Amino acid sequence: GRGRGGRPDWRSMMNRYSFLPDSSTPPEIPLPARDARQKDEKREQILAGAIRAFAARGFHRTRVSDVAKAAGVADGTIYLYFQGKEDLLRAVFEEAMDRFFERGERVLAHADEPVEQLRAFVRLHLECVGEDRELAVVFQVDLRKSISFLQTVSRGRLQAYLEVLEGILHRGQAAGRFADDLTARELAK
Repeated sequence: GRGRGGRPDWRSMMNRYSFLPDSSTPPEIPLPARDARQKDEKREQILAGAIRAFAARGFHRTRVSDVAKAAGVADGTIYLYFQGKEDLLRAVFEEAMDRFFERGERVLAHADEPVEQLRAFVRLHLECVGEDRELAVVFQVDLRKSISFLQTVSRGRLQAYLEVLEGILHRGQAAGRFADDLTARELAK
């Protein structure tokens, strides 16, 4: 605004960002750790609810409201974290695969020989599937039924999973430990 005599009133033009190099936009202020932790917990709560709902009703019959009810949140809360049901399924898959890879790195680091690595890989796969029956149902039933979903994720974590397995099989074939009448890629699939 203007002050006395038509001169600019500097006090009204100043704000708390005026002394920053670009005062047109306020700086980004990081969320306090507690708020970020609560957001992560809510996201995990929704993912756990999605697993329960998908396992109980099947992905295609489950509505977002079913996920919200299973997660103990309002329907609209789902959309604060996910774009929809498909995004939820993708997140369930990606997070489970990320946990598998984290554990897999540790497990495979202790196995030197390809046969030992393959055993460790298969054991880890079965342990991961066996730890959560509802997640196993989602993986073994819903993911297999959704061709479009599998095509989407196959470019990502599923492909990485197959590449790790293919690498083990290839090293085993090169060492003469596994038959080579099929390629390592064919065996991995």
